[in-house]
Amino acid sequence: MKVSVSSFRKIPKPVVVLIALYGLEGFAANLAHPVTPSLLKNLAMPAYVFGLAFAVMQFSNFLMSPFWGNLCNYFQARKVLFVGCIGYAVGQAIFGLAQTQALILLGRIVSGAFVSATAIAAVVSLINLTTPEERKTSLPILLTSFVVMGTFGQFVGGVLGDFGIAIPFIIQVAILVFCAFAFLLTGKEFTVKERDKDKSILKQSNPIQSFIEVKNYLTPLFMMQFITVFLLSFASTSISQTFGYYIVDVLHLGSSVNGMARGVVGVISIILNTTFTIRIAKSVRAEKNVSIAIGLTILSILMMLFSPHIVGVFIGGAIFAMSFDTMVVSIMQDLSTTYASHDSQSIITGAHNSMKSLGAVTGALIAGFVYDFNALYPFALAALCYFASIITIQILLRFKAKDTLINE
Repeated sequence: MKVSVSSFRKIPKPVVVLIALYGLEGFAANLAHPVTPSLLKNLAMPAYVFGLAFAVMQFSNFLMSPFWGNLCNYFQARKVLFVGCIGYAVGQAIFGLAQTQALILLGRIVSGAFVSATAIAAVVSLINLTTPEERKTSLPILLTSFVVMGTFGQFVGGVLGDFGIAIPFIIQVAILVFCAFAFLLTGKEFTVKERDKDKSILKQSNPIQSFIEVKNYLTPLFMMQFITVFLLSFASTSISQTFGYYIVDVLHLGSSVNGMARGVVGVISIILNTTFTIRIAKSVRAEKNVSIAIGLTILSILMMLFSPHIVGVFIGGAIFAMSFDTMVVSIMQDLSTTYASHDSQSIITGAHNSMKSLGAVTGALIAGFVYDFNALYPFALAALCYFASIITIQILLRFKAKDTLINE
């Protein structure tokens, strides 16, 4: 299947605007990452706070994802995007101004709770703006825009941080507020479900009720899909969280090498996700082809494991592993939307994001723990999880063959 330039020209203009704004949000979301270690060090925080702050953010992301997915059934996605960006800005403002560990963690919890709203509502908006065929092209581009602009945001944030740690936070909050109003003013209206007049919206969309709602859609197919998403997120986080620390701690390289490596990942990701990822998403063998991409990721990790002190080979393996991983993330998101019926898209998108967050929390915590035993263990563990995901995809294919797709 050939991907032509005309495929991109056919992307609806509202989707182009959505992709541009979501990419800008990705840029803003990553501005503070490079200065976070310096912020915590200046506040004389214990070393564990860095990992704990990431974990609590991802955990609140996990808890709130089904809530936002359910909320998108009753409210316009553009309004959810507005609330998400404003809430995220507030969380980052708390984090940037925090002087105590309690406030740092509070800021991270707020940020995690609201950034999940934007991740889910952006996908829901795209689903409503596109046909299933158009989605095969535009969804990978939407997800890639956040990742690629995020790498650029990390680079800019690192440069700005040299002039003052507060500067990236100030610019971050300002851009997030801008994105909030831009999403609200440019977003399109879609048909949403009527709220039950006998129930408050809080009862219909509170996090606990949202998890109960997800249970109603857990067919064997979706159970295997979400297990696969969890494994892939665990593996991805284990690599990305460990790589930057490893090159400083073991290879004794400057932190700027991490930024440059992730910049290269961004460039490669653009190429992969605007060509191969779209072709795979459009193919009838998407599950089998994504297994190949996962296999390439494993091979890249093996390069790292067998050359732990050969700088060029190790960093090259990490770059390829993280680049192939962006393909896998996009394809798995597309598969979730493909499996779901139109009425279940919001719920399934929320559940998908929730499992990604749970994998990220678990991956970060366990990677940090096993690193103390051997610096290569997190990468080996990631390879094992990627391999396990190939197995779960094969099981998933069996359920798919039995016609267990959601039908409401």
